[in-house]
This record gives sequence, C-alpha cells and structure tokens, in this order.
Amino acid sequence: MLPVNSVSNISFTSRYVDKVKVLKGQEPYFANLVHFDLPEDMTKIKELCYTKDFISFGRQLYSDLNRAPEYPVIKKYCFALVNNNEKDFSNINIENVMGIYTLHESYVKEVPIKITYFITKYDYQYGTKPNREYSEIGRGMYNSIKKQFPNKSLSGLSAVGAVSFWEKMGLEKITDRILIHRP
Repeated sequence: MLPVNSVSNISFTSRYVDKVKVLKGQEPYFANLVHFDLPEDMTKIKELCYTKDFISFGRQLYSDLNRAPEYPVIKKYCFALVNNNEKDFSNINIENVMGIYTLHESYVKEVPIKITYFITKYDYQYGTKPNREYSEIGRGMYNSIKKQFPNKSLSGLSAVGAVSFWEKMGLEKITDRILIHRP
C-alpha cells in the first residue's frame, strides 16, 4: 500500500508558464500552468504525487522522471495546472493542483514530443461526479502542450480507459494504446 501524504503545502521551484482555459461550472475559467524545475524538485514532486488526489500516479511519475528512457531524450518536463487561488508559484498548495503531466523531448524526428504521464485530479475527471466544480482540465492541459510545441508531432501511451479521450482530442490511434498527433 502506498503512503498517503497529508501535507497541503509543498514548496516548489516552479515558474508560471501560461493561462489555460477550462470550465468552472459552465463558465470559462483560466487556470495557471506552471513548470517544475527538474531535477531540483524530484523529492517534492514525489511528495505531491503521494497525496490522496494523485496517489495512483505517484509511483509511475517518480519512476519515469528518474529512469533513463528507452530512447535518447533531450529534456524532460513536468507541468501542473493550478487554480487561480495560487499566487505564489514557489509554494503551491496541493488542494489547488488540478492536473499534472510530463513530457519527454527526444531526438526521434518522427515524434519528438512524448506525453509520458497525464492525470487530472480525481474529482475533476470525466464521469466521477455529475456536477464537477471544474471540467475540461484534460482538454486544457492537452491544448497547452500543443501550444508549447505547435509544429511538433506528439505521441503517448494511453491508459486503456483514456483512449477515447485522446481520440476526442484528435490524436490518431496507432495501436490499442499508442496515439499520435501530427501538426
């Protein structure tokens, strides 16, 4: 069994990247996208991912960011989407984290950006609650990836239950779980 961290504040060396459109109720809402500095924040990222909202994700994320991938990597990235209650991005309150994703930028010309992990807070995932406070978190995070890398192909290995989400985002299904976006 994984330990659950009850700490609500973890200080990160993160920086603001952009505003990302999601929905609060039925209204447009602009959350903040922040970038974590790697490898400086590895221990803190592990703490964040072992909290109750991201516990199923923690072991995989930490492992992914620590191990050498099977292909040559230029850089690894870790981003979080946080709500507007956050003003100080160096001391993020876990309750304000809406989603997290990681990317690898590789030397593979055909697909230089690989989405390695991508998760939204459980309470905001599609199908978890009929009246979610926030929705379209995944769409907002994916749109932020396309905005950061507008002329690059993206690929990802999807969880079985998330394949339809990626297809809805316009990615082409290559195998049962591997999807790709070509600009």
